[in-house]
Parts: sequence; C-alpha cells; structure tokens
Amino acid sequence: MNKPGRLSNLLHNLGLWPRLGLTIALGFLLFFTVFSVLSMSMVNDSTERMLHERQTLTQMAANQTDAMLARAFHELEKATTFARFDPLAANLEEEYHMLAHAYGRVGTLSLGVIFYDATGQVILTEPYDANLINADHSAKPYIRRVIEQGRRSISEAFIDPRTGSPGVALTIPVMNEQGRLMSMLSGFIDLSSSEFRRPIDLARNLGQTGHAEIIDKRGMVLASTYPGVFLKPGEHVNFYKRMMDENLIGVETVPYEHYEGEAKTMHVMAFVPLTMADWGLGLGGDATETFAPVVNLRNSIILLGGLMLAAILSVTLIGARRLVRPVKVLTEAAQDIAEGDLSATIQLTEGGEIGLLGQSLEDMRLRLKESMDRIQGWNAELEEKVAERTGELEKAMEEVSGLQTMREMDRLKTEFISSISHELRTPL
Repeated sequence: MNKPGRLSNLLHNLGLWPRLGLTIALGFLLFFTVFSVLSMSMVNDSTERMLHERQTLTQMAANQTDAMLARAFHELEKATTFARFDPLAANLEEEYHMLAHAYGRVGTLSLGVIFYDATGQVILTEPYDANLINADHSAKPYIRRVIEQGRRSISEAFIDPRTGSPGVALTIPVMNEQGRLMSMLSGFIDLSSSEFRRPIDLARNLGQTGHAEIIDKRGMVLASTYPGVFLKPGEHVNFYKRMMDENLIGVETVPYEHYEGEAKTMHVMAFVPLTMADWGLGLGGDATETFAPVVNLRNSIILLGGLMLAAILSVTLIGARRLVRPVKVLTEAAQDIAEGDLSATIQLTEGGEIGLLGQSLEDMRLRLKESMDRIQGWNAELEEKVAERTGELEKAMEEVSGLQTMREMDRLKTEFISSISHELRTPL
C-alpha cells in the first residue's frame, strides 16, 4: 500500500480525541506560522525604520554643517556689498569695519578674517596681527585656487599657528567692474568650536556608543565626538572613502577599524556627503546596542508567542478532551445497548446538544428495556401455556394409545376365533 493510502487509513482509524487533538494542533501550528511571519515582518519593518531614522539624523547633521558653511560664505560675500575691498583704495576704514563685523557676526569664523589683494598679499586682518600684514600667502593652495579659478574655495584642514586650534579657511574672490579678480576675503573656522561640533553632537541621542565624525575626502577626521581626534583616519576610513568616492548616501554595518589589541566590533554607520565641501558626515553606534531594541522585540515576540501558543493549545486540548469525554461515555453506552446490556443507567451532567443526546439515548435504553421486559413476560406466559397444553396433549395421547390397544386386542381375538373356527370345520 502506498504512503498516502496508509496515512489515510491511519487517520480513518483514529478515534475522535486523537483526530480532534491533531486538527487543533495543526490549526494552531498554522496560526503560529502566520503569526511568526507577520511578527518577523514587523521586526524587519522596525529595523528598516530605525535605519531610516539614523540616516535621517545623519542627513540633518550634514544639512546643519552645510548651512553653517553656507552662512560663513554668505557673511563674507555680504561684507563686499558694504565695502569695495579695493586694496589700492586710500582709505580702508570701511573694509576694516566689515572685517570686524564678519568676524563678530559669525561664531564659526572665530579664528579670524583676512583681506588679500589679487596676488595673495595680506592687506588687513581681524583680529589685527601686525606680523601678517603684507605677508605673501599666494603659495597657499586655497589662495592659489581662487587666483587661478576665480571661484570660492575651502582649504584643507590645518592647525592654526596662532591658537593651536584645528581650522579651515573659506575664501571668496572679489571682482572689479570688469569682472577681474581685485581681492580676496578669507574666513577661518575653528573646527573645535561648539558651533561647528553642534551637528555631530546629535549622535549623543544614539546611546552610550553613539558617535559621529566629519571627515575629508581622504577619510581623515576634521571633527569628532571623541575629543582630541583631528586629522587622523576615521574609525571606518575604508567605508568613508568608498562612500565619498561614489558620492553615496546610506547606512551599513561596518567594522570598527581601530581595534589594535581590542576585539573587532561592528558598527551601524550612516553616511551623508556634504554639498558645500568635499567632506562627509558619518554617524552611528555599536551594532549590538543599535539592534538591541529590535532583537529584544524579536525575542519577546517569539517567547510570548510560544508561551501564548502553548497556553492556548493546552487549554483548547483540555477543553476538547472534556468535550470528548461525554461522547466517549455515550459511545460505550451505545455499544452496551447494541450488545443487549440495558442495565447500566446513562448519567451525564453535560448540557446542550451532548446532554440532549445522552438523555435521548437514556430514553431509548429505558424503552428498549421496557420492551425487553414485556417480551420476556410474554415469553414466560407463552412457555407456561405451552407446558399446560403439552401436558393435556400427552394425556390425550395416552388415552388414544389405550383405545388403540383394545381395538387391536379385539381384532386379534376375532382373528383367533376365526382361525379356530376354520380349523374345526376342516376334517382331519
């Protein structure tokens, strides 16, 4: 016999309780499967939402940094609308006043502002530094780019020799009426200032391992939530360089690359390139801490789902067993009735359809027993009458038998007399 047929026979031969238990178990297994799929889908949605929120937070920090750089450029450019910044002018009082205004107006330009002529020679500084006046900065790459290209530029990061602070220079060209380069303005941003670091401090919201870094195109740190880190490779330098090279925005789980003497850990990092400079902003935290809420949610769903399934299944099976028990009693009673045993009373405390069935079966038993008792009475009466009639018949038979015997004797006597008479008439 093939397996499907064997299985069909096996199921066919199962009792009501095993069938009911198997059906309930399969039903709950299907329910738990659907529940698990939906729960895991919810967990995955939570993970995606969490990663999206991390990317959104990183985008916000990057936008704030871009806005700060844009504001610094705007203040430099606005200064040129109130003063000509002509290095050949006899009176540079307006220019000096606007340098002081730009220096005091934008907190990010806290390292100072410099007014250059078209060749890169220092004309004025704010704050004033006599050692810099007339100094030639034309060899500096960010000054050279403005001279050659006539466009604003952002320098590579450096350590300011006057303050020892990390900084960058933002430089704009100032054109004359003929559209030629007349002069330049440079504002110097302190990368360690609280205003510049404010966007990356958003990483504090990510927990104990939350951190952020602003890096240049080489993956070197310009600002970090870890104090004292400057112009060193970022914690995830290869990830940063790849994202910068491909100008990508995204969230990835990447290794922490400075694990000398430490266990190698994985971090969930979001990255957004800036638009105002060839920089990028990475923000994230340890993968274990990041995914802890999702893992806890998943484990809680599995644990609670399993416990709920076991509890509901147990209660259902117990209830089903209690439901099957009176059916089993009725089945056994029906078998006794079928075998002719009508003596056992069917007693059920159940209500509903099962109670009605039990009462109907008990009524049927009583009626059958009454009928059987009546039939047995009739049989006894019939047997008594048969015995009486049999006695009468035997007596009648005896009487008939005696009568036949007398007739036979008379016949023999007649025959004997006849024979004698015949012999007497016959001569010797």
